[in-house]
Amino acid sequence: MDTTFSNTSAYVNPENEAAEKIQEIKRDLLDSKAQLRQVIDLIPEFIYARDYDGRFLLVNDMAAKYMDSTPQGLEGTRYGSLEVNNMVKYHHLEEDRMVIDSNSPLEIPLEKFTFSNNDVKYVRTVKVPFVTNSTHSKGVLCVSYDITRFITIDHLKDEYINQLEELAFATSHIVRQPLTSILGILQLMEYDAISPEDLKEILISLREQINNFDARTRDLNSTINFFRSKLDSFPG
Repeated sequence: MDTTFSNTSAYVNPENEAAEKIQEIKRDLLDSKAQLRQVIDLIPEFIYARDYDGRFLLVNDMAAKYMDSTPQGLEGTRYGSLEVNNMVKYHHLEEDRMVIDSNSPLEIPLEKFTFSNNDVKYVRTVKVPFVTNSTHSKGVLCVSYDITRFITIDHLKDEYINQLEELAFATSHIVRQPLTSILGILQLMEYDAISPEDLKEILISLREQINNFDARTRDLNSTINFFRSKLDSFPG
């Protein structure tokens, strides 16, 4: 009687096991990338990563939109080939390589971006070293915060101050002219020997100067209200 037992059911092919492990790792990477994509697309800032050669490794929806593309359309594309920020993009790549070589973060407090739709944004950018999980490629992760609103407010405040200075000058020089004329007319009216005809002419001149003064005052108030409404239209 043959008592030999077969153990083929317990045998596991190492090649199949390795292949399954690779597939499991790929699924985990895809899940991680999908989760990362969900997170960065919800953040209302420009988020993107590039490698040493300027190739996009990661781009969120907001950054892709302002480069007139999609994240899928940009990832794998070289920044230097895009028709955006042409005047400064090579400087951007130099900054990227500086971060990668030094393995240290870099902050750019203020920079002007002109996007493909000619929209102008002022941003504050933070760049940090970045390594991809899939290829282990060294790169730089960039987060650009849109601070256009605050720059615009400061610009309006400066313009408001400059306009008020001009109006102060106008008040001391231009508005003073009708006031001086009115004072002179009032002095003429104090003479007892003034004829009715002269008095009539004086009153006409007085009315003109008062209307002139009123017009200057209206211009002043209109300008102040205009800039006040501009400043009030920006929250914060």
